Amino acid sequence: NPNLNSPPPATPGGVGAMKTSSLGVENGFTLPFDTAIPALLLCSVGARVLWREHRGGVYGGDTRGSLAVGSIRQAYDTILAATGLRSVMAMIALYESALYVFVFLWTPVLEARAEVQGRASPSSEIPHGLIFSLFMCCKMAGSQVFVLVLGERLHAARILSGVFGLSVMCFAVPMVTSSYVATLVAFCVYEFGLGLYWPAIAILRANMVPDDIRSSVASLFRVPLNILVIACLLLIGRAPESAVLLVSCLQLVICLWSSMTLPSPSNTKAFS
Repeated sequence: NPNLNSPPPATPGGVGAMKTSSLGVENGFTLPFDTAIPALLLCSVGARVLWREHRGGVYGGDTRGSLAVGSIRQAYDTILAATGLRSVMAMIALYESALYVFVFLWTPVLEARAEVQGRASPSSEIPHGLIFSLFMCCKMAGSQVFVLVLGERLHAARILSGVFGLSVMCFAVPMVTSSYVATLVAFCVYEFGLGLYWPAIAILRANMVPDDIRSSVASLFRVPLNILVIACLLLIGRAPESAVLLVSCLQLVICLWSSMTLPSPSNTKAFS
């Protein structure tokens, strides 16, 4: 459930923003991780108790390895034969690699603008924990808007077009202004769009990919994504901030174009 993905990480972020001196903690940077430990333990217990292992069958004497290879080949042929699936693969790879860029850049981008405007000094820092919690709340709000408002009224492809267009504008804001507040608001809006993206792309992919090869298609979708993520991370360490943001904007523009070329399926709504 996308609505339940954001509150758990938002809680450790808020706890990590508390004054560590009042808690008697010497290294405040570890507080979010310490808070996440019991949550992860509870998740592991819940998965062990509530989830049943789904094991693929063996047919005609074939081994599971040969079945896996056959499934990957079938998924590859399906992607090649369907223009819409290739567009979805491009959108996933380009948008989610831009997301990784955001994950690595939001801290230095906000810190630089806070220092310029006197909101932070080299000896002090911006409230990273509170900002991260704010991001998670914005993402949760986006998921709620999808479920309660947009999912029943708009096709997933059209929702994604809006998300990509909104993301382009959000990435462009730190390129044209040094305002800390404007950049923070733009990043919050981007996280709101991210909350819309996850359910919309899941529904679009589910309606275009056959059930029997869905996991194999998802695995193939990860190949260009991982390549782009590595390339973007290498770029972050060697290029100025504006160049990295510009590349991300171009990626999102391609996502927008790809989403607009998709045919509107007869059933891409959240609930039918």
